[in-house]
Amino acid sequence: MAYIIGIDGGGTKTTALFSWCESDLGYQSLNQRVVGEAINPQLIGFAEMKGRLKRLIQKGMDTFSIPPEQVIGMSVGLAGVRHEEDHQKVQEKLRDIVLELKLSENIIFSSFSDVYVALRGSLKPNDEAGILVISGTGSNAIGLTNNGEIYRSGGWGHILGDEGSGYQIGLRALNKICRAYDLRDQPTLLSAMIINQLE
Repeated sequence: MAYIIGIDGGGTKTTALFSWCESDLGYQSLNQRVVGEAINPQLIGFAEMKGRLKRLIQKGMDTFSIPPEQVIGMSVGLAGVRHEEDHQKVQEKLRDIVLELKLSENIIFSSFSDVYVALRGSLKPNDEAGILVISGTGSNAIGLTNNGEIYRSGGWGHILGDEGSGYQIGLRALNKICRAYDLRDQPTLLSAMIINQLE
């Protein structure tokens, strides 16, 4: 039997899905997933990212009794990986993990940004182009053209960007409360609600 690992590595947690494949059945996930710590290398460094990722993969193989030589493919979507030099560092760490865990010598592995993986996941398998806008804790947008060009906007994090995100909305609300408290601005209904909620 052969297995493929799909990993969604975010800023708050990481999920690894272990799927087995057979030539006549395709890929079967059977909901074999494990969850671990965040692996954004911009927050924890590439060495710590590698250690956390390696432990998560090992945990999955142990949990589902998967022999390492049967892992033939692995794809990782990572938060904080935007530039080519970051992808190269991730690829180096993935090579180290493959060797240290003694995964299949013929393994195929890849890494992408978490935003690109989210875009591909939102498209139908045969779609060649699309746009994804994310406005959650953070915010960013990504577009993929028919000829494979990728365009990005945002995704610079809570200090430099994330306009329209939950973080920025909350920050503006707290800023408004502080201004009203200092008598530099008028209080609002939201001011009273937040002060009561936060005591």
